[in-house]
Amino acid sequence: MKIKSIEISNVKGIGYQKFDLDLEPNKPNLLVAPNGFGKSSFGIAFDSLKRDKIELDKKHIHKKDSKNLPSLKLEVTSSKGALTLLADSNSNNITDIFDVVVINSPLRPKAQSFKINGININSAYLEIEPIVLLSTIPNKVEFGYKLSNEKKAFGENGKILSDISELLSCSIFLSRLDKEISFSKLTGKKINKTISDAVIKTKSYKGTADDLKLNFGKDSLNSFKEYDELNNLAKLISQFKIESLEVEIDYYLAAIQIINLYNSLGNNFKKALNYSLYLNEKADLIDTIDSVNTTRFTIKPVEHKKKGLIIEWPQGHEISNGERDVLSLIILLIKSRKSFSKNNGILIIDEIFDYLDDANLVAFQYFVTNFIEKMIDKGKNIFPILMTHLDPMVFNQFCFNKHKLKVHYLQSVNNFASKELLKIIYNREEELVKDNLSKHFFHFYPTDIDLTADFEALGLNKDWADSAKFRKRNFRQLRAYLIDNTEYDPIAVCLAIRYHIEKLVYELLNNPDLQTEFIETKTTKEKLEFSARKGIRIPEILFLLGIVYNSPLHLNQGQDISVPLSLKMENKTIKKMINEVFS
Repeated sequence: MKIKSIEISNVKGIGYQKFDLDLEPNKPNLLVAPNGFGKSSFGIAFDSLKRDKIELDKKHIHKKDSKNLPSLKLEVTSSKGALTLLADSNSNNITDIFDVVVINSPLRPKAQSFKINGININSAYLEIEPIVLLSTIPNKVEFGYKLSNEKKAFGENGKILSDISELLSCSIFLSRLDKEISFSKLTGKKINKTISDAVIKTKSYKGTADDLKLNFGKDSLNSFKEYDELNNLAKLISQFKIESLEVEIDYYLAAIQIINLYNSLGNNFKKALNYSLYLNEKADLIDTIDSVNTTRFTIKPVEHKKKGLIIEWPQGHEISNGERDVLSLIILLIKSRKSFSKNNGILIIDEIFDYLDDANLVAFQYFVTNFIEKMIDKGKNIFPILMTHLDPMVFNQFCFNKHKLKVHYLQSVNNFASKELLKIIYNREEELVKDNLSKHFFHFYPTDIDLTADFEALGLNKDWADSAKFRKRNFRQLRAYLIDNTEYDPIAVCLAIRYHIEKLVYELLNNPDLQTEFIETKTTKEKLEFSARKGIRIPEILFLLGIVYNSPLHLNQGQDISVPLSLKMENKTIKKMINEVFS
């Protein structure tokens, strides 16, 4: 299954928008857009889905006008064909097909008021909302399993039984036991008599435990196999490598113990099972959180009578953004696993990772990848949608490699990528042109050069071989970007900005020796820093525009940064700054 497109109407800042995305399951889908575009509106649309409709909080209604009725539409394709799913104010069939979970930051602004010398003072602070992991805590009911009690039914030959405590504390086994085994089929008169007769027979056996099991198997195994559900239970037990359970009859003897436990506990068996699962889940949460908690605080699940099992946080100013983001993300990911019961799920992570440092970004990607793998293991299709304004290159450098990560740009940009320019960049490390390209084509240099012969030797377009003509092409693209508002090549604009800034500073030096040293300095940033050390007052705006002119232009064959570079350049503040430099 694929999600071909998503349509959103009347949700917060989005009046109407259709996103043609072609999202793939079980791969991280990165949705990139600048701040202010409406990424939060995207998340709110999915987070507002109810069972039978989409229902917005009043503050999220488009233009605060109640007549603007919200809707969310998905176009999906599968082996069965195309399908349109719609949620509006009256209906919702999206959640018939998809489980949906939205994860966003739990950080909220708060205010407090206090008096100083009779004057009311208001103070703002950040508070991290508690995360409710479980809304209710199961009653404390335990299995009360003791091997010695189970042995009593077998008399002196109780040694035939093995301890199954490990099974009864295994969350995976208990979960499957609850879902896959029907105890109503294991408690009828006929099966109880078969088990009872088999137990009575053991009292006549002699020998070691292995001897007893051998005789027990000969006398009773075939009669046990007449009951399908008993076979299912024994088969389930056999799939868990318990050291004390070695041969086939061990699995049936363990099954008999579980049946006896069920009969003795009655309704409390289910409660004990739930409580054991809860304890395992709580212990797993504690271990996982502890493994990634780098703060000076102890952060762990706390039982609260009214709220359930919750995570309480220190105040926002006491914990760094990165520490908060990676911890809350991991906790919310673990919590969300329970929400995916259908075969298809949508997980939206809304900019929760924007403050992560390199180490925490790796941790974040590891847990998202691990989450996907667990869903795949369960035979599910999960669509992880990660909302961000960050450059996708940040993610390609870590766990999300370019073969797995799918990048989608929400904002359309009026740009194109010049194939001829990209070919030149791909060949910039060739020894034949390496030095001359760097000096005369990618930076300011007071004289021009013609590399026609070298370009022809490398299979590059000779019309681009003259550095003066190359520069004129770049400045034509700059004009298209700044003045004409027509389609432009962002890489060419980047080179024009770099050239112009370097030329301005070069002329300010006004000393041949310093100018020569300036030319020999490698990067634009280093050139500006050199000039500042020599007493030239460099306007701060020239450093700030490094976000554009420092874009990595050492590209591998086939690599193109045109779209993410355009997204930076379409920022109104950045465009204003560039305009100011050229005016």
